[in-house]
Amino acid sequence: MKRKYTYRSTTSPEISAREKEHFERTRALAGDCMVLLRNDGALPIPCAGQKIALYGEGGRNTVRGGTGSGMTYARHDYSVEEALETAGFTVTTKAWLDRQDARRKQEFDDFMERMRQEGGAGLELMLMGGTPPAREAEPVTDQDVAESDTDTAIFVLVRNAGEGDDRKDVPGDFRLMDSEKAAIAKVGAAYKKTILVLNVCGPVAVDEFASIPGVNAVLYVGQQGTPGGLSIVDVLTGRQTPSGKLASTWPKVYTDCGSARNFGLQNDYMDDVYYEEGIYVGYRYFDTFGITPGYAFGYGLSYTTFAMECKGVEADASSISVTVQVTNTGTQYAGKEVVQVYVSAPDGALEKPYQELKAYGKTRLLAPGETEMLKISFKTDSMASYSEALAAWILEAGSFLIRVGNSSRNTHIAARILLDETVCVQQLKNLFADPEAKPVISRKGAVPYTYAEEVAEIEAAPVIPLKAADFKTTTIVYEEPEEMIDTHPGVVITAQDVLAGKYTVEELVAQLSVEEMAAFTTGNAKGLMAFFSAASQFVIPGAAAQSTDICLEDRDIREWCCSDGPAGLHVDPEFVVYQDGTVQIVPQGEVTRHPFDHSRDSEIMEHHYQHCTAFPTASTAAVSWNTDVFSEISTMYGIEMKEIGLPTALKPSMNIHRDPLGGRNFEYYSEDPVLSGTYAAADVLALQQYPGITSTVKHFAANNHDRNRMFSNAHVSERTLREIYLKNFEIAIRTSQPGCIMSSYNLINGKHAANNRDLLTYVCRQEWGYQGMIMTDWFMTEMAADVFSAVQRAYSQRYGKTIAHECTWAGNDMVMPGCDEDRADIIASVQNGTVCKADLQRCTKHVIELILRSDLYEGAKPYNKIVSPEMPAVTVERR
Repeated sequence: MKRKYTYRSTTSPEISAREKEHFERTRALAGDCMVLLRNDGALPIPCAGQKIALYGEGGRNTVRGGTGSGMTYARHDYSVEEALETAGFTVTTKAWLDRQDARRKQEFDDFMERMRQEGGAGLELMLMGGTPPAREAEPVTDQDVAESDTDTAIFVLVRNAGEGDDRKDVPGDFRLMDSEKAAIAKVGAAYKKTILVLNVCGPVAVDEFASIPGVNAVLYVGQQGTPGGLSIVDVLTGRQTPSGKLASTWPKVYTDCGSARNFGLQNDYMDDVYYEEGIYVGYRYFDTFGITPGYAFGYGLSYTTFAMECKGVEADASSISVTVQVTNTGTQYAGKEVVQVYVSAPDGALEKPYQELKAYGKTRLLAPGETEMLKISFKTDSMASYSEALAAWILEAGSFLIRVGNSSRNTHIAARILLDETVCVQQLKNLFADPEAKPVISRKGAVPYTYAEEVAEIEAAPVIPLKAADFKTTTIVYEEPEEMIDTHPGVVITAQDVLAGKYTVEELVAQLSVEEMAAFTTGNAKGLMAFFSAASQFVIPGAAAQSTDICLEDRDIREWCCSDGPAGLHVDPEFVVYQDGTVQIVPQGEVTRHPFDHSRDSEIMEHHYQHCTAFPTASTAAVSWNTDVFSEISTMYGIEMKEIGLPTALKPSMNIHRDPLGGRNFEYYSEDPVLSGTYAAADVLALQQYPGITSTVKHFAANNHDRNRMFSNAHVSERTLREIYLKNFEIAIRTSQPGCIMSSYNLINGKHAANNRDLLTYVCRQEWGYQGMIMTDWFMTEMAADVFSAVQRAYSQRYGKTIAHECTWAGNDMVMPGCDEDRADIIASVQNGTVCKADLQRCTKHVIELILRSDLYEGAKPYNKIVSPEMPAVTVERR
C-alpha cells in the first residue's frame, strides 16, 4: 500500500485571494516587460468605445509561455481579443478570427496525430521537442476590411518553442511564412494605423517584417504568462508605458549571427558543436565586426523621451562608479529609462570585443519633466579578461573606455581609465583543455562599429589613472575531500540531533552505509513510465523528483522534493486522493499525458487544487533591465511554494543566448553574462528569503541548444567558457548562493558536464565558494535508453550517456530522477575502488544538509541567512 502523505494544497476549487492578488501583481509588470521597437505615433491607442480590427494567430490564441518542463498551467488564458473587449473595444473581425481558429484546430489535430504515430503523445512533447508549428495565416479579404469599419488594426504574430528541439531558420519559425507576409501587407495597406504585436518566444528575422509597408508600430510582447492579453492591451492603450530594452540582439537575417555557421541542427552539428565565434557572442560580435543589427542589444523606445547626462566617473582598484542624470523630456506620458554602462578594454596580448556591458540601472517611473540621478557601481576587476597562457584573470595595461548610453548602439564615452601596468587579479589553473579544438575567429582586419563623434569623445574624455600596485592577486588552492570517520559508534545520530546542534551533518554522514548514501545521492523515482503515469509517486503531485525515505524511520531524514517551472510552478493543478492513499492526476489542457480513470470515483477521499501563477517567461522579463521585476516574481513564487509545501524550485534557468534559434531561449535571460547573472541573483535572493525555500540555477554549463542535448559535445575554449558561459553562473553563485545547481546534459570538450570534476568541484566550489547541493538534469544516466525507447526516436550517441558513479566522483551530489541501476552502479564503484568513499560522503553531506535546512522541519531559517553571499556585482543608488 502507498504510504499516505499529508497534502498542504487546498481542497476548494474556488479562485483564491492569493491567485487574484498574484494575477494583478503580474499584470502590473507589463510595461517593464515589453519592448516598443517602432512607433510613428500609432501607439498608444485610445480605447473609448473604439472599433478595432484584430488579425493574426495570436489575436484569439495568445501564447502565455513555451513548452516542455518550462511550460506553465493556467486556469484561463486571456487572449488579446478578450482583453480588447474587456477594455471597451469592439473587435470587428470575428469572421476572420473564426476562420483562423478553425485552421488552428485542424492543423493542431494533424500535428498531434503525427506525434502519436512517432511516440505516443504527451511524453514526446517534452522529450522530442513537440512544439506545435506556427499556423498558416488566413487570407485577409476586402470583405474582412470593409466589415471591420475602423481605421485601426492589430496583427498578433505568434512563435513558440520548447524543450527537446531548436528553432529553425525557415518560414513559420525564424522567418515569416508567405501567408503571414501577405496578410500583414494587406492589413498595412488597408488601414490608417497598423500595429504589429510580436507574441513570440524569441527573435524573428527583422528584415522579414521591417520591409512590409504600412506597419506603423511594432511591439515585442514576448510571452506574458497568466494575464496574457490583458497585459498586452494595457501597454497598447497606454495604461502602462513600455520601458523594456532588448536583452539579446535581433539580427536582420539569421546568417548575420556569429554562431550561424555551426549551430546545432541548423548545420547538421549533432555530435560536436564548435563555438568558433569564441568570446564574440551576440552584440560583441555585431559591434566588433561592424555588422548592423535589425535591433541592437539594449534597444527599446517609449511613449515619452528622455535626456541622459553623465555627471561624473569615479574609479579605484576596488570599484568604478558612474553618476548619470536622467530626465523625462516628454510632455504627456510617464516612463522609465535604462542607463547602460559598457567598457572597451585595451587590446594587448589578448583580443577584446569592441565593448562589453558591465553595469546598468533603471529609473523609477518619471513623470514628464521629472529627473532622477543614478549612481551605478561595479567591481574594477570585472573588467579583467582570462589569459589561457597565464591561467589567470588579468587587467592589461592601457585605456579602458567607460561608455554610457541607452543601448549598445547609442553610447558615449564618459571617461578613460588608464592602467599603468598589466596586473593579475586572480591566479587559477586551466581546467578545460579541448583535445579536438578548432581555432576561434579573430578580430584582426575587422572594421568595428563606430560613430561620428567617437574619436573626439576619446580625446576629450577625462582620464582616471590607476596603478597596478594597488591591486591584490588572489590565488586559488585546489583541495581533495577527506573521508569522514564515525566517532560515535554507539549512537544513532538523527536529524533532530543535528538540528539541535548536538552533532554535525558530517558526523551523521560518517555513520551511513554505502547503500544508504547511494540512496541519498540518487532521486527516488520508480522508473520512466511510473514517472509519467497518472498515479503520482511524489509527495507533491507534479513534482519532478523526490529524495529517499531510507533513513526516515531511524534518523528522521524526511523526503525532500523539487519541481520544475522557471516561469511558474509546474505542478499538477488538480489531483484526487483515494481512500488507500493513492493519487490520480486530473488532466489539463489540449495535451495530456493520460485520460482520467473514472472507475474508482467512489473511492475518492479528497479532491485537491494547486493552481499557480504563470509569470512572464525569463526572456520576456529580461527585457525589463530591472532586477526588481525578478525580485517581485520570485517573491510571489515563494508564497506559492509555501502554500503547497514545496521546498525547492528548479529555477532560474540562465544559459546564454548563444544563438537566436536556441529552443529553450525563452527560459533563459540574455546573450550577456552580466545581465543574466544579476537577474538570476535577484531571483534567487528573493525566493530564498522564505524559511526553508531554495532555488536551483541551471543548466550548468554551455547548454546552448536542445537538439541531441544528452550527447552533444560543446567545444569551447577555456577563455570563452570563463568569460561568457561560466561568468553568468559565477555572478549568480557568488552573490546569491542558490541552494541547488543543476548540471547540464551536454558534454564540454569531451566530458559530460555532470561527470566533470573540474567544473563542479574545482571551479564551482573551490574557485567560487559554492556551498549548496548539485544535481543532474533528468534521465541522463541509466534511464536514458528508456527515454529514447519510449519516444521511438534515435538520437546520435557518439559519446554515450552520463555515468552515475562518475557523477559522484565529479561532485554531482544527486542523480535525477534516480533509478535502481544508478544506485547499484554507485555502490559497486565504491566497493571496487573506482570512487573513493570520501567522494560519496561529500555528496551525501550536501544532500542531507539541504534537506535539514528545508521547511520539512520546524524552525527552518531563510537560506540567505545560513549561507554567505558576496556583495552584488552591480549596485545602484538613486537620488
